[in-house]
Amino acid sequence: LSDMRFIEYPPGGHILAHVDGVRVDDVTFLPSTTSMLLFTETVPEGEGGETEFLDTLEDAEGPSAKVLFAARPTRGSILLFPHAVPHRGQCVGTWAKILLRGDLY
Repeated sequence: LSDMRFIEYPPGGHILAHVDGVRVDDVTFLPSTTSMLLFTETVPEGEGGETEFLDTLEDAEGPSAKVLFAARPTRGSILLFPHAVPHRGQCVGTWAKILLRGDLY
């Protein structure tokens, strides 16, 4: 794991569709391959904040975007996925979405 960081999406916060960037370890010079999200808070059902995995980035915010899987933030749950998988964070309602983000090598 490297570059662990907390990320907070306040009420109304979201992130558009994207793929995660590769990081290079300062010591081994190995590239990261996998993203890790550890949710530190639960966002209640109906309050948004889901991480949605998409079939493509092309028109990802348009009406033809296909959601393959959605994960609601639940305290203690972990998402692991390859950096190259397109995903987005849905708009959060009245609850903040807080997570710990890291990269695996």
